[in-house]
Amino acid sequence: MIGSGRGAGLTTVMLMSALLLRLSASVLAQPPVAPIALPAAALVMPFQVSPRDPRTVWLGEGAALLVTEALRSAGGAAIGRDERLAALDRLRVPNVATLSYATVIRVAEVVAADVAIVGAIEVAEDQIIVRARRIQVEAGHLLGEIVEQGAIGDFLAIIDRVAAGLTPGSAASPRPPRPAMAAFEHYVNGLVARNPERGIALFSRALATSPTFQEARLALAEARAAQGNHRLAVEEAQRVPDAHRLARRARFLGALSLLELGRLPEAFDAFPRVGACEIHLATDFQNMVYEHPQFPADLKAEMYAWIRENATEERKPKDTEEQFIYKARKKAIGPFKKRMWSIEPAARQGIGKSLEERFSFLMRQLKIDGTADAVATFVKVTPIANDREAEIVAAGGKITAAEKKAEGLAD
Repeated sequence: MIGSGRGAGLTTVMLMSALLLRLSASVLAQPPVAPIALPAAALVMPFQVSPRDPRTVWLGEGAALLVTEALRSAGGAAIGRDERLAALDRLRVPNVATLSYATVIRVAEVVAADVAIVGAIEVAEDQIIVRARRIQVEAGHLLGEIVEQGAIGDFLAIIDRVAAGLTPGSAASPRPPRPAMAAFEHYVNGLVARNPERGIALFSRALATSPTFQEARLALAEARAAQGNHRLAVEEAQRVPDAHRLARRARFLGALSLLELGRLPEAFDAFPRVGACEIHLATDFQNMVYEHPQFPADLKAEMYAWIRENATEERKPKDTEEQFIYKARKKAIGPFKKRMWSIEPAARQGIGKSLEERFSFLMRQLKIDGTADAVATFVKVTPIANDREAEIVAAGGKITAAEKKAEGLAD
């Protein structure tokens, strides 16, 4: 039994300290654990750079990007930067290299990583020392340290050696050609820039130095889109060669910007090519109705007047009148549905014919034609006989004898 008083307090502190030391040793010890077999899901955190200097701080994020790419080339399922940032945001943790091991493990658990990789870079004049370690997420084991060093100008090659040490025995596939060191520096600084304008300037410098650096080109397209310049975003995304590993992502990004530009047929043609699983077509059909030459001009003017009066919540401060009407006119369809169905039969048929033609075209573009057999494998259709009278009654278009009687309207 521990006694009371100052001596007892000191004894308690000593016992707690010993317990904490043993606990730390069990979590962060370096037992003889075998290397993680690939493919393992690995989360690479930015390396800590010391001393902190604005000219070299980019090396930490750059190391994380290069190690991630090397692990993927070796057959591993490395977590990308976007997923890492999303996990950090979810946990409300900053994207910095000074996180505790416990926090790193929490981030790794969010992205379902098996291994977390942390590291440090020491800069001394024109020389660097790079250290990297793996943390087994489930067990909390901190594995042995990989150390490589050399001239700062050989940073890309040094990181390649670090990555090889992290995956001993793995047969790496040929990695993509490296950009010039200066181009990679501009690219990384662009990624961590605080606004799209700064990122655009840095990505442009990277491409001026290494024109075939497609990672920088895709990042430039994304920054253009974030800035709202979707025309330039499409142009930049389309410059990524079809054979490049980033081509699919570039085409998808370009298709998103095509949607923003209202170039819907082009977008609907592009999405199936990149494997999009769902595409919403309603906006295109709505536009066709409103802009059809046979849609009554007086009715459209009346609907637009209703929008200005009743859909003001759709207007953003920077919206032009045209942008506001375009976004809000979907809300006028309900109140004017009866009027729309009551337009001249010839005009209604003309609009319907255009919609049918566009629907058929889009189904072909979306590769829906010729898939009946595949659908029949999973969907069993039950034939239903059409009963027009029953449908009218169900829709409330007719009052039945029973309803008349109930309301006292029967003969």
